[in-house]
Order: sequence, then C-alpha cells, then structure tokens
Amino acid sequence: MLEEKIKELAYQRVLREEIRASYQLTLETFNQNPVVVAYEKAKRIVEQLETEVREEALKLFTETGEKKPHEAVEIKEISKISPGESIPFEVVEKDGTKRALTLKERIELMEKKALEYVKKELPQALVLDRKVFDKVMKALPEENLPDGVKIEKVPSAYISTELSKFLE
Repeated sequence: MLEEKIKELAYQRVLREEIRASYQLTLETFNQNPVVVAYEKAKRIVEQLETEVREEALKLFTETGEKKPHEAVEIKEISKISPGESIPFEVVEKDGTKRALTLKERIELMEKKALEYVKKELPQALVLDRKVFDKVMKALPEENLPDGVKIEKVPSAYISTELSKFLE
C-alpha cells in the first residue's frame, strides 16, 4: 500500500512540475488582461483617495474637534496604550552624559512596569507563551525540568522530495 502511494505521489509531483510552466504563463497573461490592469489601477486610485480623505478628515478634527466633518466620514477615537509621563524621555549614562531614550526603549520600560503591576494586581492577565516555554524546556536537561513537565519523542514521517526513481 505504501509503495503504491509513493508511486502515485511521485507521478503527481512530476505532473505538477509539467503544469507549472503553463500555470505561470496563464498568470502572466491574466495579469496583462485589460480588465485586470484596469481593476488594479482603480484599486490603487481608491486606496490613494481613501488615504487622502482620512488625512483631511483627521486634519479637520484636529483643528475643529468635529467628529463628523462630512456625512460620509466619522472620526472615532480609539484608546491606545503608550508610555506615560512616569516613563522618562532620557537617561543619564554611567559617564554622566544624558541620552534621549528611543520610543522603543520607552515602550520597553512601560512594559516592564506593566508586568510588575500585573504580577501584583492582575495575575489572571499573565499568559504562558508556549512557543518560548517549549523551546526552553527542550533545551533543559531532564533532571532540571519543572514538576509536571516531561519531554517525549513523537515520531513524524517525512517524505523525500526526490521520488523519480519510483516511477520506473
């Protein structure tokens, strides 16, 4: 049964490669079709105009506070968390010189303070990052694994990419 499936797989892979050139040519022809070209042009124009309308509406909102600058446009204010006033804009280096913090550094400081807060006041918000956890656990010696954790080997089948010899 496995031998038959490998032969079929080999055949289908060859067939796929034979069709690939026609497929690429069809795609190229499709992308040159006047309807497709016109659609792509219209799509770019719409995207540009939408950007311009949003920018103009936000400008008017900033100037006037008007949340409905046009019947077709509404300004919605979205809450965004960013570094507050307690996060410094600069630091004093070991040599005594001052250096401005980048936004990334300020966000990292905010996240550090937020984590301290969450550990103390909101522990239910802490979520295990399984990808990082799994990577670290796999690297630990078995005797250092935490209680309740074991590493087991699970078999997985990988198929060779070269199957042409099975077509004969």
